[in-house]
Amino acid sequence: MAENTLQFKITIKDAEPSIWRRLHIPSDYNFFQFHMAIQGAFGWEDCHLFQFTENDIMDMESIGIPSTEDDRPVHDARSMLVTSIFKKAKDRYSYVYDFGDDWLHEILLEKVIKRPIYTPFCIEAKNACPPEDVGGIHAYKQMLKTYAGRDKEEINSFNMWLGLEAGDTWDAAYCDRRQINSRLSLLGYWSYEATARFMPEGWYKPIS
Repeated sequence: MAENTLQFKITIKDAEPSIWRRLHIPSDYNFFQFHMAIQGAFGWEDCHLFQFTENDIMDMESIGIPSTEDDRPVHDARSMLVTSIFKKAKDRYSYVYDFGDDWLHEILLEKVIKRPIYTPFCIEAKNACPPEDVGGIHAYKQMLKTYAGRDKEEINSFNMWLGLEAGDTWDAAYCDRRQINSRLSLLGYWSYEATARFMPEGWYKPIS
């Protein structure tokens, strides 16, 4: 069990209206576990690559899942503790999800709380996560403009793409913290399955 709790505010850069989550994370988490917590907190579907980096995707080195195709150093997220980067309040770093859409999340460590926590927990949240594969922040802004307008044909086109029922619409302000924490509560059970997808063959040998 982690000795301390790390309180983070994580914000999707350039989103209007602002999209953010305030999370409590166990201090013994590694960066892969942190990645899974961010996915659960925002509602991403974990179907694209990710990396943690000081600034953005163009940085010369990062933290993620190393690959033989990497053209710059990638430190293994599974073996680096979050506290190796976040040492004190006001430390900052970045998280990039989906190298095509390039969702840049700004991470701020707000404080270290001297009490343990068993699983990530969202204490505050604002606005809906953009849909997967919408095309990035600028495409999402255009989608919101479409819903704010009166072009029914364009709106219906987005509704069909999003799989919305007749009469439904995209609500950019929707954010259910109970649903967020329901997803986060699964991480303790989900961690093996999620980790196994990224581990080399034969890494786990069950006791017979």
